[in-house]
Amino acid sequence: MLLTFGGCTAGLVYLGNKVGNDAYEPSKPSVVATLKISGTSKKVTLKINGGPPGFSSGVSVVPPYQTTTSVAPNANVNMSALNGGSEKGTITCSIIVNKKVVATKTAKGPAEMASCSYTYTPAK
Repeated sequence: MLLTFGGCTAGLVYLGNKVGNDAYEPSKPSVVATLKISGTSKKVTLKINGGPPGFSSGVSVVPPYQTTTSVAPNANVNMSALNGGSEKGTITCSIIVNKKVVATKTAKGPAEMASCSYTYTPAK
C-alpha cells in the first residue's frame, strides 16, 4: 500500500506541474500597427488584409489617411493602395510599429499600386 500511495503522489505532483506550466505560460502580446497612406493623389483605392475589425476593403480614401490595427504574434497585415485610373499623383503606403517604419512603398502615376506587408514575429 505504501508503494501505491507513493506512486499516486508522484503522479499527482507530475500532473500538477505539467498542467501548471502549460496553464501559466505567458502568451506574447499583440502589437499595434499604424497603417498610413500619403501622397499627392486625390483618389486612392485601399485594401487591407488583417486590418482593423469592420474595415471595408476596397474603399476609396483621400490621402493623408491612417488607421491602426492589432497584429497578433506570427500574424501579418497587408495593405495595397491603388492610384485612381487618371490620377497622376504619387501614393505612399507605410506600416509603423513602435514608432518605427517597418514597411513602405511609393507608386507614381495612373493605375499604379503601392503595397506594404508586415509580419509580427515576437522575440523569443
